[in-house]
Amino acid sequence: MRSAVLSTRLPVGIAAAVIGLLVALLSLQMGAVTATGHGSAALHACWLTARVEANWSNGVLDFTYSLQPPDPCHTVTGVSASYDQASHSLVLVVEGESPPRGTYCIQVLPPPVTGRGSIHGVDAVERVVLVLHDGATGRTCRAEARLG
Repeated sequence: MRSAVLSTRLPVGIAAAVIGLLVALLSLQMGAVTATGHGSAALHACWLTARVEANWSNGVLDFTYSLQPPDPCHTVTGVSASYDQASHSLVLVVEGESPPRGTYCIQVLPPPVTGRGSIHGVDAVERVVLVLHDGATGRTCRAEARLG
C-alpha cells in the first residue's frame, strides 16, 4: 500500500494574508487586542462635586480629576484611585472633612483640588465611582456616572 503526500502551494500574498488572519484571531482570543477610548463625567457626593476626564489605550488608563468643595471650611485631605475590573469602573476614594456644626463659613468657592493618575492593566472604562469619606461626621457618600 502506498501513501500519497498532498502538497498545496499558495501564492505568497495569500499565504501572508492567511497567516495574518490567524495571528489576529489568536490575539483576539487571548485578549491581546485592547480597547481605546475616552470620556468625562460629572458627579456629586455629599458636599463634594467632581469632574473626571479619562483616556485609555493599550491597557493604560490616564485620568485627571477636579474636586470642588462648597466652601473653604470643607477640605479634601486625600485622594486614591483604583480600577474595578468587574464593573469596568474607575473608582476615586476621597477623604475629606466637613466643619463642626454651628461653624459659619464664608460662601466663596475655594480653588478646586486637582490631580492626575495612570492605572495599568485596563481593558475598558464605562463608569466613574466617587466615594467620599467625611472624617468629621463618619458619613460615607457614593455617586456613580457613566463616562460620556
